[in-house]
Amino acid sequence: MTTMDPTARAALQRQLHQAAARLARLLERGRREGWIDGDATCASRLAEAVPEATDETALRQLADRLELSPTLQQVLWQLVAAEFDPRVRRVVEGLQQAGPALTLGTLLDTVYAEDPARATRELAPDGPLARFELIEVAPEDAHRPISARRLRVRERVLELACGEVRLDPTLDGIAAIPEGPGPALADLEFAPADRPRLQAALDDLAPGLTIVHGRTGTGRRAVLAAAIRMHGRAPLVVDARALPREPVALRRMLRVIAREVRLLELVPVFRDLDALDGTGDDAGRLTIFEQELAGPVFATTTQRIARRWAAPPTVIELGELDSAQRARLWQRALPDAADGDADILANLYPLAPSLIAAVGAVALREADAEALTPDHIAHGVRVVLDDRSRLPGRFFGRF
Repeated sequence: MTTMDPTARAALQRQLHQAAARLARLLERGRREGWIDGDATCASRLAEAVPEATDETALRQLADRLELSPTLQQVLWQLVAAEFDPRVRRVVEGLQQAGPALTLGTLLDTVYAEDPARATRELAPDGPLARFELIEVAPEDAHRPISARRLRVRERVLELACGEVRLDPTLDGIAAIPEGPGPALADLEFAPADRPRLQAALDDLAPGLTIVHGRTGTGRRAVLAAAIRMHGRAPLVVDARALPREPVALRRMLRVIAREVRLLELVPVFRDLDALDGTGDDAGRLTIFEQELAGPVFATTTQRIARRWAAPPTVIELGELDSAQRARLWQRALPDAADGDADILANLYPLAPSLIAAVGAVALREADAEALTPDHIAHGVRVVLDDRSRLPGRFFGRF
């Protein structure tokens, strides 16, 4: 974790003090009334009135974008305080017999004392904190009475409480935010007949699933990423092939993705969504996908998915690029290329539009102040394809 911002540190300390005070007031009352052993004097020092905390941490941003109620925000801060503040842990140990981890019963007494019914809704297994993978009930407590079950806050919440804003590291290898601005939709190449349908379908970011399918190299992801950027958002590209196969793990990962796109104001693009289609043990994976993802969701497939969707998606088919279109993409990626060389590159390296742009950037960076050569292009292809491509050795023109 990076060095904590002083403003975030001050806000965190105020919130921890507030959380400690709320718990201490309950402990003081219990000792004063005699249903908790001990002297109330120690607890009363923590329970003294403190100024209301001004929440300037990333947790407030999370609460706003996930539309968490004030009581749910208090629950999160109580759980954060139990992790960070030794005073809180001591107070909790005085309140309950389950150790320093907060129980549902303690949260009922401190946060939901005036409205216990609200707790049954908000802290239910399908409530916002569980649904967005912000908390979990200790698995070993399943046999205990509800009031004795211990809650744990996810590490993601602790990061946000400290002002650390980044894509959840649990998504490494599964999802990423593409670097750089990327090409504009008007600069992309696709069949002229596809343009009106694409613009109509991508004119706004309305809720629902939009699937663009076509063969590899037709520029499906580039089209979706450009449309998302056109609306001032950034895409979160998710490799559907890397998602867990086991249903419980898949649901949890999709909930993390749903949380992150709302927190960071991203739009998900599921690459190769047809990887979730299947039979037997894999038959329900697309159903879980539909259940857990809301808002605008985009996806690419290589073929149509034959299924009865709960909400029918918008489906757009992209035709293959012809040689002239690929040549124009190479010309944009390598503006200093000699006349005719873009045509040769289009035939030699029939890559997807996004890969052509990436190869051009690497090749220009490799050439630096030198004149661009075929070796620079070949190096760019190797880097972008991560050495997975068998490159032809023919010479392809003068630069």
